[in-house]
Amino acid sequence: MAIEAKKNNNYGGVLVSQKYSPLEDIKYKRPQSAEYSALLTNRLTQLTNANILPQPLRLITDWDTALAAVTGHDPPLVVISSNRSKWIAEGVRLSREQWTLTKYDGSNDLKALTGGVSKQAQSPPLYLPLRMDGDRKVFIVVHAHEYRQYRKALADSDMTVVGWSFNAPPTAPGQLTGFGASRYAAIEFCKHLRANMAGVKWDYAWLFDDNVVGITAFPGYAAVEAAMAAATTPQVCSAFQGSSSVEGFSDIKKWATGEVNATPTRGKPTVLPAPTTPRGIIQQVALWNIKYMTEQRLNFSPLFVTSGEDISIGNYFNINIPAQTPLPARPRVPYLYYSGMRVRKEVVAYHDDGEAAGLVNTAKQAFAKWFADQEATATPAVGVAPPPVQLEIDGGSQTLVDLITTWFSDGDEAKRPPGVAATDTAARDKAKCQAVEQIASGAIGSECVSTAALNRTFIFQDVAGQAIQRFPPPRP
Repeated sequence: MAIEAKKNNNYGGVLVSQKYSPLEDIKYKRPQSAEYSALLTNRLTQLTNANILPQPLRLITDWDTALAAVTGHDPPLVVISSNRSKWIAEGVRLSREQWTLTKYDGSNDLKALTGGVSKQAQSPPLYLPLRMDGDRKVFIVVHAHEYRQYRKALADSDMTVVGWSFNAPPTAPGQLTGFGASRYAAIEFCKHLRANMAGVKWDYAWLFDDNVVGITAFPGYAAVEAAMAAATTPQVCSAFQGSSSVEGFSDIKKWATGEVNATPTRGKPTVLPAPTTPRGIIQQVALWNIKYMTEQRLNFSPLFVTSGEDISIGNYFNINIPAQTPLPARPRVPYLYYSGMRVRKEVVAYHDDGEAAGLVNTAKQAFAKWFADQEATATPAVGVAPPPVQLEIDGGSQTLVDLITTWFSDGDEAKRPPGVAATDTAARDKAKCQAVEQIASGAIGSECVSTAALNRTFIFQDVAGQAIQRFPPPRP
């Protein structure tokens, strides 16, 4: 059966709904559960057959410093980053100059974003040490390819850089990377830290996108942590309303200045808004219950290379899972969602764009192509269609690969997605990969994916958990 959907003619725009979604108006039908489930299980089989997963996760950092940095401290901030070490370093410099001007204090103090530094062109990110409250540490988690670049750029930042990678066998298209793998690595790093730290252990850790500069009505880290700890049942995370687009520096400055000039309670909020329902997407910033995720062997899925890593796991939390031997039925996973606090993300005007970032991008493109090629094959090795991923669009049936290829190679530039050249095969592979991730994420939320596929996707199958290999920093 074909999956009914429409082409998203706004694909390629700046909004989140445009940037990651080649399709729209997808119709999910429970009788097609085997097809939706196969989108996940075929990728899992592809990874395991190539011996890409499971593999030990290699973590590079100064381990004495890392463990000392969390022992006896408040929950840490863990930033997932790529290709932005210089931008973050400039944010560190600006945070220091801004502090001399306004003496801001804490993560809830918006004076940090009001500008005034000479020739300022960006904001200092929210997670920087000078914008901190409590006794907590910051870790910047990057792919091992970028470890040296980040360590050099952030040498005097009081933040600890962590590099990650999986062993890459000869059958792999490259080093496993992508949105899902990077978040997976960050959570596993948090689990490992918590398991190996001395003294009283924190249960939570914050995960940040690297261009988050503020949160509307945010009363500070401790207030959110206290609310999660006070819940009568364990909450897997606390999340906030995500930003649908990134803002320019001038817009962020205007917002922050307006809040500061309005009232003290808006310029430096102290009251935590009430959590809301229905719960929204867990994205951009979240406080994660690392103890709970360790006990349940939960994590993001590396299957999501180009998109959907956040929507998919949130949808998984939002649904009831029926019993399947030997696993009991599982109700919806509780988490706190605060629509009254909105994440503010800023445009990154420049990137590192060096050899290290190029290696990560090349690997990501290689995996997008690797999955897209397999999902276009007419005679799949797995034996359950898809592949090929078949779509029903405008009353007709065609494969996903044909739709994307025709659309992206159209001789009329106005009919192609913005900025895509007719010969750009990498853009096609990315869109094919995103379309499958989009369908799979939505199918999870529509309860159209089998229990077996869900558990294989989000639960680490070995009860011992992810194997970790520690590596010290490489010599300069």
